[in-house]
Amino acid sequence: MFETAIEALNYIGHLFSDIGLFLGFAGQMLGQILTKLGLPFKYVWDFISGFWTSASVSKTPSDLYLFNPEILEIFDKIPLWETLTLVLGFGLLIITGFAVFKVFQKI
Repeated sequence: MFETAIEALNYIGHLFSDIGLFLGFAGQMLGQILTKLGLPFKYVWDFISGFWTSASVSKTPSDLYLFNPEILEIFDKIPLWETLTLVLGFGLLIITGFAVFKVFQKI
């Protein structure tokens, strides 16, 4: 089949080179496919972690509202107003999550 040992070594070298190129290409394509399949999970994770971070940071009413000081005084007199707004916010988040879940169940 081969006339000299150099031709045989040359053939074997090209064969292993081709196999290596194919495995590299297949691995790269598999990595891209897995990356694309993971994008929805990454999006949901980034959204939830970003929301959780921004929801858990305590903000002063002046950062949240652009109302007159007289109106803000009324809200400041309500006991535990910041805790109440936090609970209402999480409640709305849970209700919205259930609504989205129900819509996805219908699809």
